[in-house]
Amino acid sequence: MNAQSLTRWSGYLLLLLFAFAMLVRGGKGIEATWLLAGIGSVVVIGSILFREKKEKDITPELWLTGMLFVAWTIVSFLLSATRNYGLDEVLRDATLILLTFWIIRHADASGTKSFMHLFLRVFIAFTLLACAVGMAVYVLQPVNRLVGTFFYVRFSRDYWPNAFAEYLLLAWPVVLWWASEVTKKRVRALRFVLLGIVLGCLLLTFSRGAFIAFVGQVFLLGFFRWRSGISMRAGSLWKSLVGIAVVSVAVFFAMNALRSPFFPVQSVEKKVTFTAEEGSTSFTERLSFFSQSLTLSQEHPWFGWGPYSFRFVQPRLQTEVLATSDHPHNVFLKLALERGWPAALLFLAFLTLILWPGLHTSVSKKTDAMDFATSYRLTIVLGVLAHNLIDYNLQFLAVSLPFFIVFGFLGKPSPRALRPFLRVSMRTLECALAIAILVVALWEGQFLVTSALGRREEARENIPGALSWYARSVDSLFPRDVQLSRARYLVKQNAFIDAENALGEYLRGNAEDARAWKLLGEIQLQMQRREEAVRSLDQAYVLGKWNDAGIAFDELKALLSANDTNRIQKLKPSVLQLITKYARALNDNTHYIALSQNLEQYMELSRVAGAVYPDDAPTIMQTAVAIRDKAVQMRGQSKVQKGYLW
Repeated sequence: MNAQSLTRWSGYLLLLLFAFAMLVRGGKGIEATWLLAGIGSVVVIGSILFREKKEKDITPELWLTGMLFVAWTIVSFLLSATRNYGLDEVLRDATLILLTFWIIRHADASGTKSFMHLFLRVFIAFTLLACAVGMAVYVLQPVNRLVGTFFYVRFSRDYWPNAFAEYLLLAWPVVLWWASEVTKKRVRALRFVLLGIVLGCLLLTFSRGAFIAFVGQVFLLGFFRWRSGISMRAGSLWKSLVGIAVVSVAVFFAMNALRSPFFPVQSVEKKVTFTAEEGSTSFTERLSFFSQSLTLSQEHPWFGWGPYSFRFVQPRLQTEVLATSDHPHNVFLKLALERGWPAALLFLAFLTLILWPGLHTSVSKKTDAMDFATSYRLTIVLGVLAHNLIDYNLQFLAVSLPFFIVFGFLGKPSPRALRPFLRVSMRTLECALAIAILVVALWEGQFLVTSALGRREEARENIPGALSWYARSVDSLFPRDVQLSRARYLVKQNAFIDAENALGEYLRGNAEDARAWKLLGEIQLQMQRREEAVRSLDQAYVLGKWNDAGIAFDELKALLSANDTNRIQKLKPSVLQLITKYARALNDNTHYIALSQNLEQYMELSRVAGAVYPDDAPTIMQTAVAIRDKAVQMRGQSKVQKGYLW
């Protein structure tokens, strides 16, 4: 196979990877990351071993910035406070950086050009397919926002409208380019109708942040068109814009009309004015996440807490029930908190080195010679980056893969040929990194299979079978919750010593997880080690009391068992505040809390608190009974409100 054929087949592999991501939860699952690591590393290794003679070089400063970002990420993972998570992010980001280098080097190759044209058309086809699926789900399922293919059938609340909205920020400029490139009026009109449908779907996501980014993209693309000197008759332009707007608004109202006989439709006015069901929660929580990220990043400014650590370390700063997330909703704050401020600055520098030349050309002076395709790419990349300042969604491979492909085509190769030693050194290090990614992906792949089989046996309630598969997964570099699951099932078998040992292993890799401390405290209570139980539950209380009402219940129970009346009284203000806020959250069904086990835990907490704080017992129990009745009613309504597709 010659280098040109290899480049073309590499493009096909990336195309298949994108198709998989679009069809399977937007590529959010771990399996998508492992496929990216495997396919991406093979593409990079092949391109280095079978290099084209006329292959371009990339600038040393861009290469150094990208490789330093990857190296910093790897060190952050090795020093992580939550090492059982984060390896997937290391593999994903390292592979995407290498693929960016690959695209820049091969952008002018004929195989890459044919791949790009094919990719754009497949991208458009999958965009229209995702919109069609999303409209069916929106009409026939309880989900009150359009989600495209970004959902998980297995769990009714696993859907991601904001991520699909970000995907559409990628997609609509591509559809616009596709519609604008034809000269036949009928064909162009049909394509503009399809663009209107895509924009109608963007409206149906009800994503305020995405719509703001979209408006920015429209102005940016208009500015680029003006600066480029491209002529277009004003009448024709306005007709096209009005037609697209009419179609998008018609799609929005038509889909809501079709949905309304089956399920409630969100009010646009309430959504815009923050008076919808979630109120201003999404806005205030984001502000809290930003502030908490800045605070926590100052504690570990160099290498952060570790990739994917926000979920575990942020709850210590929570002040509201379930006000937590997997990320701080800002790509740079995420990097600063999890990998350190140098990683955030390196990523910013990497972006700037690629974006600045195109922006400088587009803005500095009016020129007919400007490559207008660059303006579409800039519009895509800047729109997605703007959205990632208020809602991080690059963990979805269906978003991150096309984003970095478009981003790579913005990059400019080095204007001068590099010295042979420097060129060989750069490619050798890239090849070594790609081989390391491939080896780690293959090694860890076996444990992903065994842990998945363990979860399957767990779902079947086959405890010995689940324990057997989990035991085979303990040597993984990326064990996630394997030891925690082992401990839970060992407790069910009354194997408390083995369960405690499993939790010890878990906490050595992640001492920031309130779930592990809570379970350890419960085990120690069972073993009559009351003082140790109080210490473990106290740590769980610090780390996770706002996400699990059962922690406060267990701590009160442990203090009662230890006859520690002094601590019980000291906890009174905090416990009463917890009960009040959980009651409010359950009453409002914040983040679907009324459908979770927190209701039962809240009732147990209220019962024990009423016993230890008798003066407040009447108020506590009266509120608890009212909340229980309303929550049970909500659960009944949730069971009745089934979808028509699954």
